[in-house]
Amino acid sequence: MNIYHYFLVILVLILSSIGHADEQYKWVDEDGNIIYSQRNPGGTYKLEKTIHYENEWQSDIDAMKRENTRKQIEAENARQEAQQRMIFEQEQQQRQNELETARHNQAVEAQLKETNNKIDQTNKELNRARRQEAIQRQLDRDQARLRNSRGMNCRPNYSGGFDCENR
Repeated sequence: MNIYHYFLVILVLILSSIGHADEQYKWVDEDGNIIYSQRNPGGTYKLEKTIHYENEWQSDIDAMKRENTRKQIEAENARQEAQQRMIFEQEQQQRQNELETARHNQAVEAQLKETNNKIDQTNKELNRARRQEAIQRQLDRDQARLRNSRGMNCRPNYSGGFDCENR
């Protein structure tokens, strides 16, 4: 036999396995179990579905496609759930940050109000002290004039008293 004959035999074997059609039967038995088989159960069983396959690998390929599709859907659902969870957590964190910022701003505003009140009080005390000092200077000048009018030469000193000399 030459190589041509071997090639022809191999080709016939391959084509016969590809063209082989399988039938899958699905039925429910008396106990409620779902059964799949390549043989027709016959008898009183009610066939729910008959599946025809072009070759013996097609059923495996279809099962793998269904499994891959199911896994892809599960993976997509898991990804979407994780994304939603992350968005929810980010929104919660943002609300928490806004709440903390609002509390901080309230505390700063309260401190600012208290500081402004203290500044106002200090300004009032400072103005009162300046008025008293101006009154005291006027009083000292008036007293110095009075003494000068009596014949004494007086001028206020730094200790709060007067330096006076007789004329």
